[in-house]
Amino acid sequence: MPIIGGYTRNTLIFCGADAWDDIYGNKPGKPDFEKSPLQAGGLPQHIPARALTLAPWNDHVRQRKAWAYGFSNTALLGQEPLIQTHIDKLIASLHRLAGKPDEVKAVDMAAWLTYTTFDIIGELCFAEPFGCLNSGEAGEWSTSIVNIANAGMYDQAMRRLTGVGTWLTAFLAKNLTPKKYTAWRQAHFLKAKEKTMRRLADEDREHKDFIYYVLRNNEAKALLSELEIVMNTALFTAAGSDTTATMLAAWTNLMLRNRDKYKKLVDEVRGTFKSASDISWATVKDLPYLNAVNQEVLRICAPVPTNLCRVVPPGGAVIDGHPVPGGTTVSLSPWAATHLPLNFSRPLDFLPERWLSYSSSPSSASSNSVNAKSESEFSTDKPHASQPFSHGPRGCIGKNLSNIEQRLIMAHLVWHFDLEVPDGETEQEENEKWDPSGDMKGLKAWLVWQKPSLWVKLRVVVDRRETDRNRNCWNVRDRFVAEAEGGG
Repeated sequence: MPIIGGYTRNTLIFCGADAWDDIYGNKPGKPDFEKSPLQAGGLPQHIPARALTLAPWNDHVRQRKAWAYGFSNTALLGQEPLIQTHIDKLIASLHRLAGKPDEVKAVDMAAWLTYTTFDIIGELCFAEPFGCLNSGEAGEWSTSIVNIANAGMYDQAMRRLTGVGTWLTAFLAKNLTPKKYTAWRQAHFLKAKEKTMRRLADEDREHKDFIYYVLRNNEAKALLSELEIVMNTALFTAAGSDTTATMLAAWTNLMLRNRDKYKKLVDEVRGTFKSASDISWATVKDLPYLNAVNQEVLRICAPVPTNLCRVVPPGGAVIDGHPVPGGTTVSLSPWAATHLPLNFSRPLDFLPERWLSYSSSPSSASSNSVNAKSESEFSTDKPHASQPFSHGPRGCIGKNLSNIEQRLIMAHLVWHFDLEVPDGETEQEENEKWDPSGDMKGLKAWLVWQKPSLWVKLRVVVDRRETDRNRNCWNVRDRFVAEAEGGG
């Protein structure tokens, strides 16, 4: 059945692939499904402005138009050197932690991947990285970002129990939400506001971040209020860091657990690139197996596994073949849609080959590269059931950026290191939380996944200092460590 019920009255949850388009897609000549007032995010709810994700439809269209160019492929290609700089720092740090080529040391990859995506999004939002890679720790602001979704989940729970905008909901949210979650939410907003205002004041700066493109376009600048710019940079900072880090941590975990798939990826990457300096978006975007692995990781462990609620417009609608009355709160469960045999054969197995067999997939290789058995096995799959960036006009504006980060980082890690299961009992026990069997029962999801440590033995394959493009970054890192150790 494509309907799996509802958690409160007047709600329905779907899991059929076509429900994505029916609920979230663009419907020319028909009213769109507005965001449900049950939906709450990680930003403070009392602010008299909404970022893209929670803005009413007309406000969303206006805001998205203003930000669109900064997230376009054209703009992102201009930002690629900034992204590569932070990937270089990640690789330099991991080389230092891993030790000499003949040594093998365990590293918490969940932490280091998070440091990397935080620094990248800081650079692209405010022209200032968070400094996580330099310090080797998350820092206060990064820690608050990881935890702001918790406050949003409490808000949503209260609204479902006692209604939207009622005095009881406000009372319960104030008194039942743990103080630390509220403090994290407020700290994130205030820090984002401070950084945004500083960047806006420096409008002549030639640093091609997201705000740069808004300031350089008079039409875009006129479309946004100052507070809306603040709210959206706060959103981009949170959504553009933690979710990408989650995907990369999930990829690392699945590579450790599926060594045959890992070997295929290693062969493709190391067989394609002679030097790390050859790895760029232009050279990785068409690697068939890397792209298939990317797609399958996002299916198995979508960074946002929770439902995005919408309200059926007056007059009702047909969703996945079922008539639904107006005013009903509806959503599609991303987790159910990607983990049920209704949409995918062997849905619990990690099988990148399925994406190579989908001839209609824009990033797949020709179906001729997959044997007839594989084609037959996946012939009933519905690949459009996996929409990790949501779908339609409200789909994630940062999809292109995330894809670039994911594939560049995966390629660099595989080129520089052998990723191996750690030996230590403590590390292995911690890694079991990432076991994908049993609906990822070792992980918690508060709007987004809460990432535990993920320990990986790193065996150096190539000394990164042989790569000319990275040499300056390596020297900068050496100087930073020497100064820190010397107290300078």
